[in-house]
Amino acid sequence: DSLYPLAHYGKGMTAYKSQNYKAAMEEFSYANYRSEYSKAFYKYRYEYMQEHFGITVLIAALILTAIILAVKFLLKKSGKVLYEFEYCGIDRLSVTDGLWLGIACCFHPIRTVQSIKGAKKRLNLISALIFVLLAVAVRFFFIYTVHYPLQDVELYNVKITTEIIKLLLPCFTWTLSVYLITSQVNGEATFGETLIADIYCTVPYIFVIPFAALLSQVLCTNEKLLFAILVNGVVLLSMCLLVRTVMILNDYTIAKTFAVCIASAAVMVLLWFVAILGYSLIERIIVFIKEIILESMLI
Repeated sequence: DSLYPLAHYGKGMTAYKSQNYKAAMEEFSYANYRSEYSKAFYKYRYEYMQEHFGITVLIAALILTAIILAVKFLLKKSGKVLYEFEYCGIDRLSVTDGLWLGIACCFHPIRTVQSIKGAKKRLNLISALIFVLLAVAVRFFFIYTVHYPLQDVELYNVKITTEIIKLLLPCFTWTLSVYLITSQVNGEATFGETLIADIYCTVPYIFVIPFAALLSQVLCTNEKLLFAILVNGVVLLSMCLLVRTVMILNDYTIAKTFAVCIASAAVMVLLWFVAILGYSLIERIIVFIKEIILESMLI
């Protein structure tokens, strides 16, 4: 049986003991044995590095140089747009400038959020929505690109709708909850400013997650800590920026900011509960109507 996992595991162990690590990796992936796959990959990577050390170092140096140059370019260009938006009186951001302003949030998050405050009519919602689409694309790129032993989800269980909801629902319900709370406690930000600022706070996720997925291709389970720091670190950074955004946009103290954030988190849970309850009720009503129609047709 070509789909029998134990048979592939046995073939993988045979290949591993024969030092045919590439074949062992294939067999272990068929059998879905991640730990054994990681061991075979570690051996395969070691052999590859021995045979191609020079070219590997050269490629790593070129990649590192490209990353440094790209970061410098993004820092310079986004900083220029941010300065012009702050001091040169841009009446309204174009889509391109709106994208650069979002990128500036990666390097100058506090200045970027401060520039958004009171600038509702000068902001560009389209550029913010482009970042939302990019975040969705990045999520699926991560799911299908991350190295097999570091995957946190089985690919056959991936559902497009579910992944989009898991990514976007917390962000948008957080924005709605924060606006509902701040509008009642002397908040100064409008819903548009809050929405765009919150989207900009997630821009670091768009840049770091693809890099983490590509980096995972040369990592095994033993280096999982580095991978986890990148993935979880950027999520934690975005969450910190969201909290900081509440403080800056509404001119709150630290204590008031945390109180508003806790209340917003409670409102988020309430909104999810009401949505789930509403969905359940609507589903039951639809089933009830279908049953009535079916019975009327059988009479």
